Formats: sequence, structure tokens, C-alpha cells
Amino acid sequence: DGGLYDAENNNPNYIIQTYSLSKTLIELNENGLNLDFYREAKKTIDRFSHLKTNSFLTYAMAALWAKENKLNDAIVLNCINNIADTTIANLFIVKNKKIKTPKLQDGCIAGVARDFLMDTCKNHNIEIDETTLTEQDVLTADEVFTTNAIKGINWVSTVKNNSYKLGDTTLRLALLFKQLC
Repeated sequence: DGGLYDAENNNPNYIIQTYSLSKTLIELNENGLNLDFYREAKKTIDRFSHLKTNSFLTYAMAALWAKENKLNDAIVLNCINNIADTTIANLFIVKNKKIKTPKLQDGCIAGVARDFLMDTCKNHNIEIDETTLTEQDVLTADEVFTTNAIKGINWVSTVKNNSYKLGDTTLRLALLFKQLC
């Protein structure tokens, strides 16, 4: 009964919809994901960048673009052309056995699976860094994977024209993630 933009008061209104998920959803994907960089719109970096909303046009357009180009997802860049995330997940790379993901200050979503994985790595003495990632970092990575709360960890087989194999680091993290979920 609240308004959308011209509410009569500032009391929150919300709808919660739930349904159970199959445990198989957190299984590591058999076929790697195919991604590319979406360049038609950029994600701003502000105090709301880390929040996921239902109506963020950049994600919606990037997802449509990915579908049109027969990709599994699109990598979203921030307004200074660094990596933010993908339309449905947080992005991670592995380079020389070091795991890296964009820092919140670069506009990525503060994802539940991202936070869980980062805490898990720290608790198991696995080096993981939040840092600024560029397109070049992704293209020269040894491994690339994504995380989200629905699908867990998904390995990426291609970004643009670059190919990646399911590496030891991603496989180990996926097994650890599955054990703890």
C-alpha cells in the first residue's frame, strides 16, 4: 500500500517471495561459461553501487546483449573502465595461484556468495585480494570464475577470444564451497 516514489510517509514497504532451491544448483558447472565485456553502458561508482536492485538498466541491457550474442553472461565495467562484476554474479580471477576480485569501491555488488567465499578463503589461509581489476587482468588470468548465492561457483571457459581451463584453484574452491553450504 506504499507509494513508489511519492510515498505518503517513509515507512518501508516490501514483498518477500521465497522458494526452495535444489542442492544441485551449487554443483560446479560442467561446461565453462562464455563471457564478454559489455561496453554500451557503464556502472557508476557511488554509495549505492554495491546494492543489487531489480531495476538497474545497465544489468538488464547487458543481459539482453549477452543473450543476443549467445553468451552466458556479460562483464559490466565501471565508469572508469575497470571491472565491476557481471550481470548476475561477482567475478574472480586467478593469476599465479593468487585469487583476485574487484573491490567494493570499484562498484561491484556486495554479494553474499562473494563475502562467504572471501571469509572462507581467509579462514583456510587461502590468499585472496580485493583490488582493481582491468580488462587486461581478466584476459591474462590463468583462471576465471564467478560466484552468486544461487549457483555458487561457476568456472569461465572464455572471455572475449581468450580460453581458460578449469584450474586447480577454482576446483578446490568449488569443493570447499560445496562442503560448507
